[in-house]
Amino acid sequence: MFFINLPIGLMSMVLVQKKLHISRTPTRRSIDFAGAFALSAAISPVVLALLWSGETHGWDSSQTLGLFALGALATLVFVRIELRATEPILPMSMFSDRVLRTSLIGGFVIGIAMYSVASWTTLFLQVVANTSATVSGLLTAPNAFGLTVASIVSGRLIAKHRIYKPFPIIGVAILGVGAVLLGTMNENTGKWDVCLRLAVAGLGMGQIGPSLTIIVQNAVDYKDLGVATAGLSFIRTLGGVFGSAVIGAVFQNRLNVLIPRYVGAEAMATLPDPQSLRGKPSVIHALPEPIQGQVIRAFADAISISVRCAIPVLIVALIVFAMIPKIPLRDTFDSSHATSTE
Repeated sequence: MFFINLPIGLMSMVLVQKKLHISRTPTRRSIDFAGAFALSAAISPVVLALLWSGETHGWDSSQTLGLFALGALATLVFVRIELRATEPILPMSMFSDRVLRTSLIGGFVIGIAMYSVASWTTLFLQVVANTSATVSGLLTAPNAFGLTVASIVSGRLIAKHRIYKPFPIIGVAILGVGAVLLGTMNENTGKWDVCLRLAVAGLGMGQIGPSLTIIVQNAVDYKDLGVATAGLSFIRTLGGVFGSAVIGAVFQNRLNVLIPRYVGAEAMATLPDPQSLRGKPSVIHALPEPIQGQVIRAFADAISISVRCAIPVLIVALIVFAMIPKIPLRDTFDSSHATSTE
C-alpha cells in the first residue's frame, strides 16, 4: 500500500525540477546535526508518551510522566543548541514574530481538531455501516475531494484579492459545521450520508491548510521559507498526535461505559473485553442479535462523542486565527517582509 506513493513522488520530483525555477546563488551551508539530533530526542519521548497513555500506560503512570520529563529536558537542550548554532535548524528568532507565533499555535490546535473530525469515520463505516476496510477508505474520498476543491478555490481567491485572513476563519467555521454533522451520526446513519458529511468537513479543511502556509511564508524572510513551512507542517502533525491520544482515550472510556450499559450485565459475561473489539469489525458482526445491534449502537455513540470533542477545539482555533495580524502579501522574494497593519 505504501509503495503506491513512490511513482507519485517521482512524478512530483520531475515536475518540480522542470517547472519550478527560482534564482539563487549557490553557497556553502553548514548542517545543524546537533540541533536535528536534539529535536528528535525532544519529540520522540513526547510522541511515545502520547501514543502509550490511556492504553499501554495510564496518564499518571511513571512511564508516561518520565517520558514527558525526558522530552522537556531534551527541549531545553535543543533550545540552547539552536541559540548558539551558526545556521540553526529552527531559528529561535522566528518565534519573536507575532504572525508566525500565532500561526504555529493555530496549526497545533487545528491539527487536534482535524484528527478528531476525520479519523473516526473509517471505524464508523466498518463497524456501523458494515463495510470492508477497502470500501471504507474509498468512501472517505468526498473528504479529499472537498479538501482539494476548497484548496484550489481559496488559493486563487487569495492571489486575486491579495487577502488571506478570512480564509482560515471561514474554513474553521465550515469544519465546525462538518463536526456537528459527523458528531450527530448514530447506528441508523447510512454510508452515503457519512460521505456527504465528510465532504462538508473537507471544504473547511481545504481552506485552512493553504491559507496558513501562505500566512507563514509571507511573514518570514526568504532564507527562512523552508524552515517556517516545515515547522508549520511539523507542529500540525504534532497536534494530530496529541489529538490521537486524548480523543482516543475519550473514545475508549465511552466505549467501556456504553457497551455494558446497552448490552446489560448478563450478556456482558458472554462478550470479549470491549477494548479487544475496537479493531475487529468482523468479530462484532459475528455476535448474535440483539447483542450485535447494541454493541454497534455503543460504537456509533462513542464515535459521535469523540467527533464532538472537536467543537470546543475549533472554537479555540477560531479565536487564535482571529488574532493573527494582517500584513500585506508581498510580490517578490525580498528578504524583508511587510509590517502588520493591525
